[in-house]
Amino acid sequence: MAAVATDDNDKPLQRIEILKAEVVSDKEALSHMYIAGPKPLSKKTDPLASQRTRRFFLGAIALMMGLALVSFVLSSKVSPKVHASLSLLVVLVGGFGLFVYFAPLSKPNHLHGLAILGALLGMLKLMGKFEHPS
Repeated sequence: MAAVATDDNDKPLQRIEILKAEVVSDKEALSHMYIAGPKPLSKKTDPLASQRTRRFFLGAIALMMGLALVSFVLSSKVSPKVHASLSLLVVLVGGFGLFVYFAPLSKPNHLHGLAILGALLGMLKLMGKFEHPS
């Protein structure tokens, strides 16, 4: 606690995270030690932490619901190919929403990143099934 600002009761003025502690018997031993200054608390990655991200997911879910509703309403009025394309739009929006959610979580683990890349490539290959104009 020697490198941290404290009040009169030796209570730190800011929140700290102690990673290593060592007790010394006198100030002489303390003067020969390297003491790191305070560091900010480590933050866990939470993709839904910001209000902006929550709005994005709510918008993506609303868009998916709207596309599914349009697909349902038009199912008897359009050809099966057009209906399949409308359904694939729902998959596309949901896939990119999941990509936005899982991409920040893959930083510590490269295997997660590879899995996300594989899923993204698979989704894009699936998007190649859209109806081609004739």
